[in-house]
Amino acid sequence: LLLAPQLYGNPWFLKDEEYPKLARIFNLSRKYRDIMVNGIKLPEDKYGEKAVSRGDDKTRLLTLRNLSWEPVTFMIKMDEEIGLKGGSKYELRQYFPYEKILGIYNKKDIVEIEVLPYRTCLLRASVHDKSDIGIIGCNYEVVRDIDGQALEINLLGMPGESVSIELQKGDRKFSNAEIDDVKVNGLINSRKLNINFPGKKINNFYHRKIGELESIEVPDDAESLYESSCFAADNNALEIRSLKRSGPSEIPAVINAREAFINQNLLIERGLWDRNMFDGDLNTSFYIAERVGVKPIARGSLRIDFGKEILIDSLIIIVKDEYSLRPYKSHEAVRAHISSNLEDWEEVIFLAGKEMKINFMSEQMVRYVRFNGTPNRIFEISGYYDGNQLDRSKWRGSNLFGAYPRLKAEKFWSYSFTLDEIPTGSYLAIALNGKHGIEGAYAAIRVDGKAYGASDRSVSYISNTWEYPVNKKDSNYTYYVPLSKDMIGKQIDAVVLGLKNGISDFKPEVWITAYPIPFEKKKLVLY
Repeated sequence: LLLAPQLYGNPWFLKDEEYPKLARIFNLSRKYRDIMVNGIKLPEDKYGEKAVSRGDDKTRLLTLRNLSWEPVTFMIKMDEEIGLKGGSKYELRQYFPYEKILGIYNKKDIVEIEVLPYRTCLLRASVHDKSDIGIIGCNYEVVRDIDGQALEINLLGMPGESVSIELQKGDRKFSNAEIDDVKVNGLINSRKLNINFPGKKINNFYHRKIGELESIEVPDDAESLYESSCFAADNNALEIRSLKRSGPSEIPAVINAREAFINQNLLIERGLWDRNMFDGDLNTSFYIAERVGVKPIARGSLRIDFGKEILIDSLIIIVKDEYSLRPYKSHEAVRAHISSNLEDWEEVIFLAGKEMKINFMSEQMVRYVRFNGTPNRIFEISGYYDGNQLDRSKWRGSNLFGAYPRLKAEKFWSYSFTLDEIPTGSYLAIALNGKHGIEGAYAAIRVDGKAYGASDRSVSYISNTWEYPVNKKDSNYTYYVPLSKDMIGKQIDAVVLGLKNGISDFKPEVWITAYPIPFEKKKLVLY
């Protein structure tokens, strides 16, 4: 923001609800741009690594960070230590990851500030003059603050929480106020208002450690657990994954930018998206671009997920040429495996060629197909049942994950537990603390014996590169498995598979967390 007018990234990959947060950061940057250039480093022994205070004698913007699993409390001293010199009373408020008026303090007061795990925190300490608008009594986020339009603020509270709020109007004047379309004009007349957030109260902190996994014998279902994560994930370009994360947009400028991005010829020609195999267009393809350093794990394995169990008579795979067949040879027998549940696999045999056909047994339900290798470049994959082409809108594929027989689990860790509540947006984070080797260990969960894969990971799963490749790391992977309400009360086993040629110098543990924070919202509009 200080050095250039553009974002270092693609802003059209954000979710629609994230744009107000971006706008708020931009507007704060514009408001304080003249003083933000004056910065000091804060003592790291008190404020953490790379803590900075920017501003002048009367206003300081502090950035703190916490790169650990547990919340960290910092002690903020309201005086020259953070750059404040003028005045005797100061207001402290938080701007990020959510907004909150923390209080009014005297000079040299020490204030405890909690920074959430793996989050940054932006604070403003300023001479107290009540000129800025804000909400006292609960967390909030400014959604819209445009001259000539109603001010829109989301009030934030945990499910079932009751709070008493007060409006700090600053130098603004309002004639009407509404919360969720109900008039609350007392709020603009300096009256306190009691509000109740909907939902069932959460008894436990949404982010917490559940347990440490222990080493046991490799179980019989290790293969299905490994496959569950391979099928839950993908090898699409990171930018395509960002589009999936963001979901559909209702903002015309965002829609246009996304369409311009995905329809550009170079992106199509690079073959970085699995949907190219299922679009009915022989001018698009999905392929392994080794020229930009993308190499499959253990020679790779083409996997296809139909999205649900289906009846299918035949599967047709069209590749570009003989070169694209590798590791197959034309007109030689090729083996693949099919399954309806990731547990029971049946071998099927077909002939390699530019157009390959797999025949299925009549009335056999199938969802998953995996190959012992992967063709280098695939034009199209289609399926037929009873003479009709099947709908492929939910089909997914990958081409870089290794085949299990070449990576067979040699070690195994597990921890079993139940959850009596699962807040909205919750997922399990299975952390591999230590050295496991590059692609040397995979994680998943069982729920009442059924395998569920980790759809995401840090560092990211291997991908077909568009602009920037996935970093190759040999330690500290964290796998993410989404949770759903129907998992409440069921036995959950968090598991880690130590694969062949991996390293076992790590300690796995499992956490539950949520993103975004599982706040309930009430919309306050001030006219």
